[in-house]
Amino acid sequence: MEKSLVEQSLDEILFWSRIMKEHAFFLSLGFTFEQQRLIEEAQYFIHLFETIEERARRFPSDAEFNQIYRFNSEVYQAAVAVWHYKRKVLGLILRCEILTNNYPLLVDHISREAAYFANRLKELNEGKLPNQRDSIIDENVFFLRIMADHAKFIGHLLDPSERQLVEQAREFGHDFDQLVFQAIDLDSMRPQSETDPLLSQFLDENRVSVRSLRDFKKTARELIEACRIKSNIHPLLADHTFREAERFLEIIDLFEQTLQGEQREEENNFEIE
Repeated sequence: MEKSLVEQSLDEILFWSRIMKEHAFFLSLGFTFEQQRLIEEAQYFIHLFETIEERARRFPSDAEFNQIYRFNSEVYQAAVAVWHYKRKVLGLILRCEILTNNYPLLVDHISREAAYFANRLKELNEGKLPNQRDSIIDENVFFLRIMADHAKFIGHLLDPSERQLVEQAREFGHDFDQLVFQAIDLDSMRPQSETDPLLSQFLDENRVSVRSLRDFKKTARELIEACRIKSNIHPLLADHTFREAERFLEIIDLFEQTLQGEQREEENNFEIE
């Protein structure tokens, strides 16, 4: 159990600290020259999460739980701090106190991810491993909304003359909005909706849609890197959204394994009886 908590903690920190670092970079690109204080704060978080990422890479895999507990607590504080920074920026934008190229929904989006990261670290320090049956719907609601946002961002950042790609992005945005609503409906029917057949079908449907979006992101990333399409999408942002889709697919597969493991255990218990 402790070994699993250590491994999972390092996995979460390595993935999300890179994401947090890139969020700060993207925000810095969206600020104007006059917003130096906000840029400096973004640069502080870039350095902070880069340092965390480097420490996580050097962290011994055979470490004791109390060691990872302390590290998780440190990173938790960093995640909470960057969440506060992002919400501050969002407030400045919504009150029209600053003009920036950062969309309000984008800032809200990245603050939700910071909150997710902080909550995950808190749960790990409480001894709760992810990918358990009771978190299937919650995790999917969160990530489906993230995917829907990505599609909308891509559609807005592509040049309007890229009509086919813009239309594809809009279609993905609509499709994932529907998946979000479907997941929310399933959530409101809990606990009665948490049957093996319903959860398995839920995961299968989401997997198909996420794979399709992941492939679209991969194509867009390659086109952007080769300068073959017109857009305001930074190559790192294209790769960033691709990695998050890959992460979601990994989580869906782990949930499927959890369900299959429970089914096998029930079958074995039935045979013993």
